[in-house]
Amino acid sequence: MLVLGDHLKHHLYVSEKLQHFRQEAPDEIDNIKLWFGEMKEKQLQRMRPGFIRVEVLLKDEPNTTQDKTDIEDNIPLDFNFSDWGYEEDQHVDPSICCNVGSNFTTASQEPSASQLMVWETGIGGLGVRELPDGSWVALLPGPRPLPGVPFDYEIGNFHSGSAGKLKNRPALSNPKFMAQSAGWLATRYEVLEMQTQICRASILPPFGEPHARDGLYMNNVEFWSGGLQLWCQRDGCSFQRIIQLDPKNFSKHLMYHTTNNKQTAITQERRVLVDNLLAQLNGVRKAAIRAKETKLKKIRPS
Repeated sequence: MLVLGDHLKHHLYVSEKLQHFRQEAPDEIDNIKLWFGEMKEKQLQRMRPGFIRVEVLLKDEPNTTQDKTDIEDNIPLDFNFSDWGYEEDQHVDPSICCNVGSNFTTASQEPSASQLMVWETGIGGLGVRELPDGSWVALLPGPRPLPGVPFDYEIGNFHSGSAGKLKNRPALSNPKFMAQSAGWLATRYEVLEMQTQICRASILPPFGEPHARDGLYMNNVEFWSGGLQLWCQRDGCSFQRIIQLDPKNFSKHLMYHTTNNKQTAITQERRVLVDNLLAQLNGVRKAAIRAKETKLKKIRPS
């Protein structure tokens, strides 16, 4: 994985933003399932900036991504972000994650937006939410209720399936949409809070239940190297990973999987152009705004 300074700076920026929201947040709110409006402190405590692994399409392979028939017709591509002040259509910026040196020869050293693909998630597994400052984020799969455990930190979202008919709405646990990030970042304060307040068991050695026997018992390598222990709910910390939808920040959540070997090992329908994903999320965001306005009219009729 290619981890750059922009990733670190943006992670700290989003983390500080969330911390500020927490300081202003109430302890309780009326409806935690809404995808807009105020959020309580416990919800914001579970939010973390997320990352999505991407690859650059290889030069000497056909590497076709999703066929048009695989892109949900009712969730169109919308590159127009004019409501956020952008005069022209917006696209992902590969220079942030994926520009490499001249010794890198298997793929483009300065890829274009049309050359970035993701394979571990797609529009069908994502939802969106408005944050307290009016900005919008995509919510990656993660927290789910556990039997007998209070789910009072649930973060409501407007699922993409509410913006258009999905061919197959995936189960929350579908691994094809999990977007494992190949690791995680946290400040010292965040690690301490995870260890002492949030996670179901110690994330640092010596491990206790349910991570006994050196922390590897009953968990695969992805649980540790993929960062699943932070956002899975059973044995982990049940964090909600977020991706900022403002085009200038979206690309700072992308990390380059430099081996570029996944694209030749997975089926075409799972190879998604990142630019298309951003455009579809923008369409879902606009649908969420319309739904919000409709709901508010019902709550506060004129």
